[in-house]
Amino acid sequence: MVFVCFNLILGSCKFDNDNAGPSIITTTGDYEWTFDDLSGSPKPDATNTGPTTTLSNYTGPMTIIENNTIIENVIITGSLRIEADNVRLANFKIDANKAPYGISIEDGHKGIRIEDGEIYNMASAAILGMGFHAKRLNIHDSDGDGIKAQGSGGEVIVELCFIHKLGKGEGAHADGNQTRGGANIAFRYNNIYMPVPGSAEFPGAPYKSNAAFILQLEISNFIIEHNWLDGGNYTIYSHQGAYVRNNKFGRNYLYGITVDGPSAQWSGNVWQDTGLPCP
Repeated sequence: MVFVCFNLILGSCKFDNDNAGPSIITTTGDYEWTFDDLSGSPKPDATNTGPTTTLSNYTGPMTIIENNTIIENVIITGSLRIEADNVRLANFKIDANKAPYGISIEDGHKGIRIEDGEIYNMASAAILGMGFHAKRLNIHDSDGDGIKAQGSGGEVIVELCFIHKLGKGEGAHADGNQTRGGANIAFRYNNIYMPVPGSAEFPGAPYKSNAAFILQLEISNFIIEHNWLDGGNYTIYSHQGAYVRNNKFGRNYLYGITVDGPSAQWSGNVWQDTGLPCP
């Protein structure tokens, strides 16, 4: 069954995936975060991300303008535009059909939840914008990047996602996430897997790999923690305002895991294969 509701208050509904465990409250700079406690979570891959139920073709609007809209259990072809707050998209597939984005979010919105989905076949990135929480997404086969968390709006939290097989387009400089300006963004417990050509685990042409993260312009309160990160010319192009902590790094990069630049705060990071500290 396709479940599409408008003007439905999320607090009045119970969903299977709302059984979050204990919360963790932490601060970076002047911002207070509340995270789910995901300690002990398995490494995301194609078996534990993406939709979990039977899907039907989506026949609703491709631009969402009503707050509190819920869209569930659907296959969407094309690009979904969100211009509202507190939208929920769950148990879905998006074949972007070469549109620039699978999902684009208008600046200034917040409270958008994107869960248990697969997004592929986009020209630029699976998700563009701010103000969303993404969980258990399988993002792959982009001509360009995985996610572009940038712009203005509410906080971004991306957790338990598998981002891989990017850069299919000619001349692509593929990034797992690209942020050119933004604040209050967290990536936690994701697997961003981007082995470079010539490395032992490169998936083959036409895929390309520039970085798991590239952070540019003015950013603040950007958390990269508890992820599995592998590949890129450099795995992370970091920036002042970023916190890179407790991640596990692979060795399928070209030059190294990070490049000198405006300093981020690094702590607790290790190699995936040995568990020894890095860099």
